[in-house]
Parts: sequence; C-alpha cells; structure tokens
Amino acid sequence: FNRIYNRCLPVLWVISFLSWVPLVPVFMQACASAKYVAHPGSVNVFSSQAYDTLVATDAVIKATESDLKNNAFPATWVPAIKKSLNALISTYDVANVSWNAYNAAATPTNQTVLQQNLTNVSTATSALSATKVTGQ
Repeated sequence: FNRIYNRCLPVLWVISFLSWVPLVPVFMQACASAKYVAHPGSVNVFSSQAYDTLVATDAVIKATESDLKNNAFPATWVPAIKKSLNALISTYDVANVSWNAYNAAATPTNQTVLQQNLTNVSTATSALSATKVTGQ
C-alpha cells in the first residue's frame, strides 16, 4: 500500500494544484476591484493613505519600544536597534509635521514634501526591520 500511495501522492498534489489554477483570475479580479476608501474627514485619498502609513509606523515604533523594554533582543543588538529606532522616530516626526501641513493646505508642493517624507519613513522602517533581524 505504501508504495502505491507514495507514487500517487505527487500526482494528487499536481491535480489538486491544477484544480485551483482556473480560479486565480477570479481571485485576482476580486482583489483588483476592491477600492480604497478614504477616511472620513480626509482631504483626499493621498492624505488618507499617508495617515495609514503614519499609524502603521507608530505601531512599529511602539512595538519596538516594548520589545526593547522587555529585553526581546540579544544585548549586543540593542545599541544598533536603538539607533535605527531613533532614526525612524525622527523621520516619523518630520513626516507627521508635513502631513499636518498638507492637510492644512493641500498644495502640490506640500504633497511632494509629504511624499518624500513618507519615502524616508519607509526607508527607515525597512532599516529598523533589518536591524531587528540581524542586529546590525
């Protein structure tokens, strides 16, 4: 029985996989048709998405601070993590100020500044994530 089962198992996996392949376009269409809904009171969709980025970044900052407080990282990693965390906090603070400025006056210039600051936040978040994994 085991010899037959072992020979048939790969075939069954292929058949199982292929039975889902025709449904992939359906799933992709469903995801593509989902539209982003801006937060009530937002100036526009860009402002709302920037807000989401800032909220997510704030959660990363708070989680990392909690992990540091609870000694979740090897002691030798802590200085590098604190350095990356402080860099993220600095870029977050700048982005938050520019988000407030954009909401006060949604000009193309303010949007460009906010977009650049959000890019900096993304870069600093990636750097912190890498540091939390490697300690460097």
